[in-house]
Amino acid sequence: MRFWSELKRRHVVKVALGYAIVGLGVGEGAQIFLPGTGAPEWVQPVILVLIVLGFPVALVLAWAYDMTPEGVVRTGAEASSAGTAAVAEAPPVAEEHQAVDQAQERAVGAHYPRTPRHPQPTAARSRSFP
Repeated sequence: MRFWSELKRRHVVKVALGYAIVGLGVGEGAQIFLPGTGAPEWVQPVILVLIVLGFPVALVLAWAYDMTPEGVVRTGAEASSAGTAAVAEAPPVAEEHQAVDQAQERAVGAHYPRTPRHPQPTAARSRSFP
């Protein structure tokens, strides 16, 4: 059970299911569309071999790396041993998003001065002619 929970924590199960679904779709699509395009007969088996060989590579990469908002980071063993302590030390998400929103507003304000969309009518425009 501990190994299974580690696989789920590192999202290896999600990657395996996703890869299987996408691989099945690509294989079926190749089987349907390649004969109509006039592709050589060796293309279908090559696609199948690439899908099968890519499966363990995807699982190893899913075990070793993790997708985070900061990008792809290496999954460390210390995260599993720390347990919930890592979650307790994480900053609240709302505060983090608020800081990002404020920084974006300052950046936008620095590049684009705030001007009204429709300027106020001037005397020449508002005057009616007889």
